[in-house]
Amino acid sequence: TSSLEDLLTMIEQEHLAVRAAALLWPPAQEGSGDASRADPTLHELREEARELAAQIRGIEEQAKQEADIGAEITVETKACRDELSDIDDSLSEAVALRRESELMRRQQAEWERSQFRMLRLAEDLQRQHV
Repeated sequence: TSSLEDLLTMIEQEHLAVRAAALLWPPAQEGSGDASRADPTLHELREEARELAAQIRGIEEQAKQEADIGAEITVETKACRDELSDIDDSLSEAVALRRESELMRRQQAEWERSQFRMLRLAEDLQRQHV
């Protein structure tokens, strides 16, 4: 984020420099060799303005690419958070199911132990009844 802010600051500074340079000369016609011979400083300023404009385009393109990457990272981060939330929910459910399963195992073991006693009790009752 700070690199993006640095880029924007640099673009603003270079934009101001280009505007200042543009104010120093009236537009000249291309192909007019006399303009560069008549005022070499003006020619240098125009070349510098072109270079600055090219740099600004490059910096703007780089800022756009970084903003696009930042947007992709934001989307991926949200997807990861959603997945982690789902995993957390599944883990909580697994813990609850383990507890339930353990309780059912205990109940089944108790039932199996009592089943033998119930059969003996039923046999004893039949013998007493007969």
